[in-house]
Amino acid sequence: MSTTAIPASPRKEPSLQETGTSLAWLADASLFIDKDQIAGFYDAVVRPEGQKGKTVISLDRYKGQTTTLKGSAEAEISLSKLITSFLPFLDIKGKGSIGAEHERARSETRGETVEFHSIETPQRQLVHLTLHYLANLPKRIKVVTDPTLPEWYDQEFISGLPRALAFLDFPARTKFIPMAAEVDKGQVVTIFDQLKAGEENPPTYPERHSFSTDQEHEAAWGHYWAWFEKNFSAKIATEAVEKVIAKGGRIQWIDYRIPLPGQRPLH
Repeated sequence: MSTTAIPASPRKEPSLQETGTSLAWLADASLFIDKDQIAGFYDAVVRPEGQKGKTVISLDRYKGQTTTLKGSAEAEISLSKLITSFLPFLDIKGKGSIGAEHERARSETRGETVEFHSIETPQRQLVHLTLHYLANLPKRIKVVTDPTLPEWYDQEFISGLPRALAFLDFPARTKFIPMAAEVDKGQVVTIFDQLKAGEENPPTYPERHSFSTDQEHEAAWGHYWAWFEKNFSAKIATEAVEKVIAKGGRIQWIDYRIPLPGQRPLH
């Protein structure tokens, strides 16, 4: 993995409405979803009043601004319109208008709401969480179309409360390197040591105490991850995961490292 520093002036990450990304895949059954994590996250952040009651999301706070060849125009964009651009499978009706006036900031109240009843599946809880963040916590959600941009993983964003919600759209041919997994009965097994390159075994992990300086450790750490990126094989990685399942049973979670240009691999 290259240890080249990220440029001092990174590109500006597009806003939610600029990404043009759809989250329509949330309407489908995901290949894997962590039921317990999502349920706990949902209960802590959305705080539903009860399993059988209803939870109401108000869509009354959204104001956007557009710039045209004729100058600036302030657009009163319905939040429901923004939401349905990301979640097109939802049926939310809203109002909108635009006036070509000078730039200014103001807030107005809109009367749009969404009600949810008895949400008990992780798939629907994830949709509800997404709606809750879009409507009430817009600064704590990011739809990331370029994972190499640092704004979505800076310390301020990831350490704030409530927990940030980020949807990452990885480019084609991204390398997902399996490192470890938890299988049935809580057993944690390693996978990285099975990712051989021909007859060559992976290198030994560079422990900090084995090096005199942080610079030496950082260089060794970079070479260690570079080996996995250089010798990655989707076939070998898939077979290694299948062997773990065959021996230990259904996987509860799996730990991946994802190499990204110019930075440490994503965990």
